[in-house]
Amino acid sequence: MVKKYIKIFPYLFLALIVTGINAFLDGLVNIRIMKMLDLAIDGKMDNMKQMIPQILIMAALLVPMGILVGMASNFYKRKANVALKRYYMKRVFAKNIAEFQKENNAKYLSSMTNDFNTLEMNMITGIYSIFESVMTFIVGIWLLSTVDARMLILAIILIAINLTISVLTSKPTKKARSDMFDGYTSYIKEILSAFHIVKNYNLQKRVRDDYYKKSEDIQQKGFFIEKMLSYIISLEHLFMGASMFGVILIVGYLAIIGRVSTGGLLLAVTGIQKMTWPLFNIGENLPKIFTSGDLIRKMEKTLENSDTYVETVDLPEFKEEIEFSDVDFSYEDSEQIILSDINLKVKKNGKYLVVGPSGGGKSTLLKLFRKYFNPSSGTITIDGH
Repeated sequence: MVKKYIKIFPYLFLALIVTGINAFLDGLVNIRIMKMLDLAIDGKMDNMKQMIPQILIMAALLVPMGILVGMASNFYKRKANVALKRYYMKRVFAKNIAEFQKENNAKYLSSMTNDFNTLEMNMITGIYSIFESVMTFIVGIWLLSTVDARMLILAIILIAINLTISVLTSKPTKKARSDMFDGYTSYIKEILSAFHIVKNYNLQKRVRDDYYKKSEDIQQKGFFIEKMLSYIISLEHLFMGASMFGVILIVGYLAIIGRVSTGGLLLAVTGIQKMTWPLFNIGENLPKIFTSGDLIRKMEKTLENSDTYVETVDLPEFKEEIEFSDVDFSYEDSEQIILSDINLKVKKNGKYLVVGPSGGGKSTLLKLFRKYFNPSSGTITIDGH
C-alpha cells in the first residue's frame, strides 16, 4: 500500500508547488508592506507611492492563488484516496476463496470504512499539511532573517526541539486507533445478520443492553486516547508559545535599541505568527502519521493468503474434460473426511446429476469444481493440466 501511495507523489508535488508559490507570494507582499511603512515613517512619500501599485497587484494575485491551492490539494487527496481504495479492493478479490469464506469479513468492512477514513485524515491529509506547514515556516524564517539574520539560528533550534518532542510524545499513541473498532464492527454485523432471530425470539431488550454496554466501552477507549492526545498537544503548545514569546521579547529589545525599524518590528511579528501555526500543526500531525504505519500493516495483513500456491499454466479455454483422480478432501479445522477416493471425469457440454444425502459432500464437490477449495490429496486436472 505504501508503494501505491508513493506513485501518487507527483500529485502531491503539484499541490506543494502551488502551495509554495502562494506562500512565497504572501511573504513577498509582507516584505513590501514593511518597506513601504518604513518609507512612510522616513517621509519618503514619493518612493512609497511608487510601491503601492506593485503591492496591490501581488495582493490581488493571492486570491486566485488561494483558490488554486485548494483545488490542487483536494485533487491530490482525491487521487490518493481512489488509488489506495482501488489497490485494497483489487487485493481483496485476489484472496483465496476458501480463506475469505472462513474469515470474518467484517474486518474488510472495517478497513474500507473506518481505516480508510483514518488514513485519509492522518496520513494523506497529514503529510500534505506537514509539508504546507514547513513551507509556511520557511516563509516565517525568511521574514525574520530579513529583520535580523541571527534569527535563523533561533529558528533551527525551534525546529529541532519541536521535532524531538513530536517523536517522543508519539510513542504513547503508537497503537493504531482503528484496532478498537474491529471487534465492534464485527459485533454490529453479527447483530444485523441475526435480525430475524432477535425478532422471532423477542431478544430485543437483551441485544439493546449488550449494544449499549459495548458502545459505552468503545466510547470510553476513544475518550482515553483523545485525552492522551490533548495532554501531548497542550505540552507542545506550551513550549511553542513560550518560545515565540521569547522571540517577540528579543525583537522588541532590538527595536528599542534601534537595531530594528518599525516596519521590521511588524514584519518580525508577522514572521513569528507564520512560524507558530506550522509548529503547532506539525506537532499535531506527526504523531498521527507515525500511527499510520501500524494501521497500514494491519490492513495489509488482512490481504495476505496463507495458501501461496501460484498458478503457472495459462488455460484460455476449456476444451474437453475435467478429471478427478484419487481426490480426498477435509476441512483444515476438522479431522472428518468429507470426500474420499473420488475418481470421475466430466466432459464438456455433458449433463450430470449428483445424488446423495444431506451432508454427503455434494456442495463440497461442486466447490472443488469451482476451485473454492483445493483437494487434501489427489489431483484435479483440466484437459490434462
